Amino acid sequence: MGNARGNTNSRKHTWMSPESRAFWEFSWHEIGLYDLPAMIDYVLAKTGQSATHYIGHSQGTTSFFVMGSMRPEYNNKIRSMHALAPVAFMSNLFSPFIRAIAPFVDQIDLVMDLLGVYEFMPSSEMMVKGGYYVCRDESIFQEVCANVLFLIGGYNSEQLNRVSYLVYPKKMFYKIALF
Repeated sequence: MGNARGNTNSRKHTWMSPESRAFWEFSWHEIGLYDLPAMIDYVLAKTGQSATHYIGHSQGTTSFFVMGSMRPEYNNKIRSMHALAPVAFMSNLFSPFIRAIAPFVDQIDLVMDLLGVYEFMPSSEMMVKGGYYVCRDESIFQEVCANVLFLIGGYNSEQLNRVSYLVYPKKMFYKIALF
């Protein structure tokens, strides 16, 4: 299971701090060009295999497409690639939240840069616990949690797995907090 840059579990860089701008200056292109090949080489070295299967979700598919085109030698190291929710064109995105802020992304980035804030919606213990109590099964605010998910991911009630949403509300909110 890869651990791409920019998530809660990837904050232990050997020489850069998450508090610095340089830590956050990377793209899907760089993940595909450098990070995925390093992960694949690590897995193959540990397992002694010559090739592996790859499952990517969202950003993981975009990064893989970069690697497959820019580092074609890695295509021989992949037995199969499974693209879950592949991202290729942002123009088809249904998220009202993303559509609303997209025209202002440069201005938001400038303001955040001036404030010294480089991480978007950092996860914290308070957010995780707060989300758990607000979104748990007994909460009267549970439908609000579903609507937050719809604002971020686009409305599709039939595609929301309410069973796992109700069983794992802490994990579900954790994913929201990571967004």
